[in-house]
Order: sequence, then C-alpha cells, then structure tokens
Amino acid sequence: FPSLGMVEPGFLRLGCSRESTCTPSAAPGKCGDLYHVCKRQELASGGYSAAFLLGWTDSGTRILTWEDTSHPSTGGASGNAAPSAGGVAICCRGVLAQLE
Repeated sequence: FPSLGMVEPGFLRLGCSRESTCTPSAAPGKCGDLYHVCKRQELASGGYSAAFLLGWTDSGTRILTWEDTSHPSTGGASGNAAPSAGGVAICCRGVLAQLE
C-alpha cells in the first residue's frame, strides 16, 4: 500500500481503539502473538502517519507507547501521562526482548 508510505500493511495492528481505550497495564495483552505495543521510535518512523491515514487516530488522540506500558507506575518513561489514563494502543509486529 503506497498510501501508507514506508509502513507495510501487516506491520501495524490496532490494539485498543478510540471507542474502547485501554490502560497502559492492559494494552500489551491487546496486541496478540508476534505484536507488541509500538515504541515511540516505531511510531515516529511511520506508525503515527499510518495510524492517522487508517482513521485510528486524530490530532487529539492519546496514543499509548511501549515506554508507557513498561513504566506504568510513573506514567511512562517520560513521566508525562497519568499512570491509569486510557489511550489508543497501536501494535507493531515483532518481538521485543524484555529486559528486567
């Protein structure tokens, strides 16, 4: 799909929609096998644009990131969001190594 730019159609999957948002702790379970909540870098590399073009997001949509889900007690790696605030989860294909 050239309309999605550099992102191939199977790379993204919608985990939680605008109509049924999920919390950072629930988002990883919505992605399914071989997918994970997208990292900020993955979203910045075409995920944001593709999600917008697919109608999953708009300018006011809160998008959860892998960093939010891996640090829920602080509201994400950046600490910008409330820890329990809901949002849209966009899932990216690939398995992340979970380092403790």
